[in-house]
Amino acid sequence: MPRPRFKKLDKEKQKLILDVASEEFAAHGFENASYNAIIEKCKLSKGVMYYYFDDKLDLFQTILSEANQSYLDYIGQWKNCSNKDEFWAQIKEIFYQSMAFFEEDPRAARLVAMSMKHPEILSRTYEQLEALSSSWFIRVISEGQQLGAVRDDIPMDYLLRLIFGMGQASDQWMLSKWQESSLSDLMKDAELVFKIFREFLDPA
Repeated sequence: MPRPRFKKLDKEKQKLILDVASEEFAAHGFENASYNAIIEKCKLSKGVMYYYFDDKLDLFQTILSEANQSYLDYIGQWKNCSNKDEFWAQIKEIFYQSMAFFEEDPRAARLVAMSMKHPEILSRTYEQLEALSSSWFIRVISEGQQLGAVRDDIPMDYLLRLIFGMGQASDQWMLSKWQESSLSDLMKDAELVFKIFREFLDPA
């Protein structure tokens, strides 16, 4: 992760560095992206850049972490539901919001898809996402169980691991064909993923 000095930069400078790096990675892939080109476009010296990041990998993981946070901010807060139907309707809407996020920010989709070629990066990316979203999932699952919408026969910590595992598999499947799929196809994929999650989680 970035060194503390990067976080002390003003927000505009942080955004410039991450935007320039994102474009370079999205255009050329992780292996072919030029760290020197990123440094030059940011009008920084190598010494200053290494003052902020350990290396190209550290910078790439920082960008993915920012994408994770942007995604969670886009999804927004969970709204309390009064019955099972409202609960599942909101979950379904979140699946559609996920599609909308990547449609509105295709660069994020390309970067996440790119990370799939690097298991160590992908693993770290999902670890970060899980750390950021665990409390959100616990709240949603707990409410779903109270409404009778979510099974309660599996310990919460194990259920979370299963959900994150299914989510990771679903993300990899959908993003692996993201650029070749139409919006209609992507929505059908989202419908299928939602159906599988509901069938697994619904006590019925």
